[in-house]
Amino acid sequence: MDNHWSTLIQGPKTLDYAKELRFSDDRKDCFIRVLGLQPGMSIVDLGCGPGTLTRKILKWLNHDVSLIGIDRDFTFVEYEN
Repeated sequence: MDNHWSTLIQGPKTLDYAKELRFSDDRKDCFIRVLGLQPGMSIVDLGCGPGTLTRKILKWLNHDVSLIGIDRDFTFVEYEN
C-alpha cells in the first residue's frame, strides 16, 4: 500500500504552491532571523517535501550554503519546479 503524503494528502505542485505563499520573499528577514541562517552554513532540510524552503534558503543566502533536502516521499524528491 502506498502511504506517501503526495498520494494520500497533497501532490507536490499544490504543496509547493502553498509553501511558496508561506515562505514568501517579503518575509525573508524574519525567516533568516528565526532559523538562525547564515552564509557558509551546512544545512539539512529533513522532510523537505517539494523543496520550497530549501530553494528559498539557497536564494536568500545567495547560494552561499551547503544544503541537502531529504524526504521519504520520492514523488517530492523527484519534483522539479
